[in-house]
Amino acid sequence: MTRLALVLLLLLGSTLQAQTPQVTLDTPRANGWWVGDVITLTAEVEVPRAFTLDPAALPQPRAVSYWLDLRELEISDRRQGDMRKVTLRFDYQVFYVALDPREQTIPPVTLRFVGPDGDLLARIPPFSMVVSPLRPILAPTTLSELAPLRPVRLVSPRPARQGLIAGGALALAGVAGLLWHLGLGPFRRADRPFTRAARDIARRMRRDGPQDTAAWLSLHRAFDAVFGRRMMAGDVDGFVAAHPAFAPAHGDIAPFFHASEARFFGRGAPDWPTARLGALAARLGRLERSRP
Repeated sequence: MTRLALVLLLLLGSTLQAQTPQVTLDTPRANGWWVGDVITLTAEVEVPRAFTLDPAALPQPRAVSYWLDLRELEISDRRQGDMRKVTLRFDYQVFYVALDPREQTIPPVTLRFVGPDGDLLARIPPFSMVVSPLRPILAPTTLSELAPLRPVRLVSPRPARQGLIAGGALALAGVAGLLWHLGLGPFRRADRPFTRAARDIARRMRRDGPQDTAAWLSLHRAFDAVFGRRMMAGDVDGFVAAHPAFAPAHGDIAPFFHASEARFFGRGAPDWPTARLGALAARLGRLERSRP
């Protein structure tokens, strides 16, 4: 009887040992942690294949205590023969502001596995680590601990001042050149009657259309101002000879005067379209501005 009882006890012990979860905890270093660090603990639990992890007993990402948060929990499950291996990865974040190196402990976690003959409990052990302050609380009290004073180096403002002066002068030169080219401001030229006439004709044509008589007179007054006296159709060749800069427009100047005589004095039928008036004035204005 004694031998039979001993055999039964050994068999029962082996059965219980086979159903006891085997827990292995992989931990990082135990010191050198600061506020804000994330600590990862990996636990592997081995149970019989018939048991499954109860999700209701799993911890949820939340604040574990005033100084510790569980940020994320990852679970993987695989079968190996008659055993089931469950791997759990816990990501904890430390919020403990240490004034000096202080040991803190991540609490244990109890898991429940559900099987056909009942439940098994697996306990993931706690993990202790040392949380250190970010900087010393006490400042140095002796001058020997202070860093030496760095010599003062004077910076000359001359390069910046010279660059500013050069840039300002270049900008003024550019503005002056533009005003000279356009004949505006202090560079306004009184000897550009065709330019003024072109602007006046464009304004009148937009307002009154091509039948505006004043637009024709405006171009005539420009010819008179450049020629120095009243200019008629017979003076076109003399005008071009006295002002060679307008020679490229000779083929348009003569038809303009013939059309003007027909318009104002009834000498023949005008064969020059009034719409060309603005184009001729603009061309004469460009030739006028190109003169030396």
